[in-house]
Amino acid sequence: MAIQYIPVRDFLVLVADDDPDIRRTGVKMLSRRGYPTTEARTAAETWDLLQSNPNIRGLVIDNDLGDTGDGALSGYNVLERMMASDQSRLRDMPFILHSSAAGRLGVVDVEGVERLGGIFVPKPDLDNQYLQAVDKVFGPYHKID
Repeated sequence: MAIQYIPVRDFLVLVADDDPDIRRTGVKMLSRRGYPTTEARTAAETWDLLQSNPNIRGLVIDNDLGDTGDGALSGYNVLERMMASDQSRLRDMPFILHSSAAGRLGVVDVEGVERLGGIFVPKPDLDNQYLQAVDKVFGPYHKID
């Protein structure tokens, strides 16, 4: 994966969570670092935005993010689709996966997330670990202007 350096103001991050308070926290913390954001409430909405908006360069997603429709798509399923995509922008996109399941993501473990190239942040520790994860995951892809 080749790292493409872009100005932080152009590094649009999609924050996907069904909990509006968690979405607001994510947007607030990313804004502290100068990142513009967009938001999604469901897994289906997240997938649609990822495919349709080429300006999205990073993703913060809830593992337990559901779909208000048929319920067939979770946050982790979105990541799997990204990794299987024929679009390199999606396959190579840096991401942070968070969940209230501390240390375990249902059928997916933390090591599995890291193998996909992301970082896991447990929801109870969002305030403490979020900015560190943002810097580690998104930092190499941009230059702060």
